Amino acid sequence: MNIVKDRRLTQLAAQGDQDAFGELVQLHQSAIFNVAYRMLGNRQDAEDAAQEAFVRAYKAFDRFDTDRPLRPWLKTIVTNLCINRINANRPTLSLENGLPPPKE
Repeated sequence: MNIVKDRRLTQLAAQGDQDAFGELVQLHQSAIFNVAYRMLGNRQDAEDAAQEAFVRAYKAFDRFDTDRPLRPWLKTIVTNLCINRINANRPTLSLENGLPPPKE
């Protein structure tokens, strides 16, 4: 990855350049998908999470510090999305009927 090119595209995207953001997506999509896939273990879910991460990044780009590297920020976004998906799908224990008896 060319750091200078990445930084320039990041600066352009932060100014609203949609083409620059599209290039950033192409440069980073594999890494972001890989994070999501390792966390979720399902290709379709990982693709959805990666796509949502880029949408969220695009919407929040005006708040991104362009002096910082982009990839760690994108990985943080996709990691948080995956954690939210995992927690949303986690079965819950109902306490309506009391606690289950302790195992002996």
